[in-house]
Amino acid sequence: MDRRRHVVVVFTDASAHPLEDAVGRRPSGYPTVPSSLDALSDVWDDPVGTTMELAAKRLLLFAPDVYPWDIISSSWDNVLHFPSQAGAGLDEHELDMIIDAIAGSV
Repeated sequence: MDRRRHVVVVFTDASAHPLEDAVGRRPSGYPTVPSSLDALSDVWDDPVGTTMELAAKRLLLFAPDVYPWDIISSSWDNVLHFPSQAGAGLDEHELDMIIDAIAGSV
């Protein structure tokens, strides 16, 4: 049985800038980034993903329950969201719980 996992962990106590705001402002040599949250969602949901296998993907969000994290956690597959208070520096999450969450997603 293949137990491969691609685990992406995001730690933030803030929302994110909309991807649409960065269109046309990418520095030379910077990788191509989807131009909207919908486009990023399409990349995540791509069943023949070129980088990560669909069944092996895991996204752990330690982030406030605000845009875009709330949309991502409610509409993407294989996402665990651990809401935090904006601006509080993730103080509400104990290190043991974070490590358990990461280990449990592997």
